[in-house]
Amino acid sequence: MAAGKPAAKSQQENQMDGEEKQKEILVKVTARIAHSVSDIIKDIAEEYGVSFSEVVRLSIDGHLEKYLGNVQYIDKQQGEEIKRQSAALANEMQGIRNELNRIGVNVNQIAKGNNIAGQVMRLNDAYCASKDEKKKSEIIRKIMHLEKMQRELKVISSNLDAQKECMDRYEEASLEVAKALWRIQG
Repeated sequence: MAAGKPAAKSQQENQMDGEEKQKEILVKVTARIAHSVSDIIKDIAEEYGVSFSEVVRLSIDGHLEKYLGNVQYIDKQQGEEIKRQSAALANEMQGIRNELNRIGVNVNQIAKGNNIAGQVMRLNDAYCASKDEKKKSEIIRKIMHLEKMQRELKVISSNLDAQKECMDRYEEASLEVAKALWRIQG
């Protein structure tokens, strides 16, 4: 910025300056506020690109939302409620993720079982077609191995009711978070 030249003001600042000039001349006021409140005001000022004083002035005048948009404040209790509800939702999401993983494992086990059954059928056909006793003995050994693998497959029963219950838990947790957020917006 060149020396002696003021920084260009935004249209919003010019509008606010014009309104202030029309109302009355500003008077400097000193006040003490809590450090946490000061931090919040600094954050708002930084986020919207206005001065600390401007945020305080707009807050006092009741025009903060008019110039900076829909600014929402939440107190510590509301913040804790949101954290608690979000944690509950995250836990439900993890439960759903686990359920989906178990379903995926089941699908893989079922596919593997079907593949083994297909191999056993082909080996049975080969056994019936073979005249060589040594080859038949090898086929029987392979069939027995495949049948053992098939018995070892673990398929966890999963029914539609369990899946529906899982989704109901997710919807309930989501609704609780939405209610907490709605109370803050309200």
